[in-house]
Amino acid sequence: MAYVVLSVALVSVVVALVFVVSSNLGRRRLPPAPTPIANPLPPKETPREILDRRFAAGEIDLEEYAEKRAAIEESRLPRMPRSGDSGADEDTER
Repeated sequence: MAYVVLSVALVSVVVALVFVVSSNLGRRRLPPAPTPIANPLPPKETPREILDRRFAAGEIDLEEYAEKRAAIEESRLPRMPRSGDSGADEDTER
């Protein structure tokens, strides 16, 4: 009689283990949330900042600095057509 009780208990334990393992395998687990990274990339330098840094480091002289700074400032200004300018060359209109 003891063998019957032990065999029923063993079968019950095996069935319970199979149920627990199969139910856990069927669940979809969410991946862990990514940890936030504080500002992963350094801020991008503007052309003016790069020019200033190169001048301060002695990579370029004052003349080249002034020339390139003027070119940067000119490129930032919107190009407005002159009054009466249709966009065509004056020489070709004659």
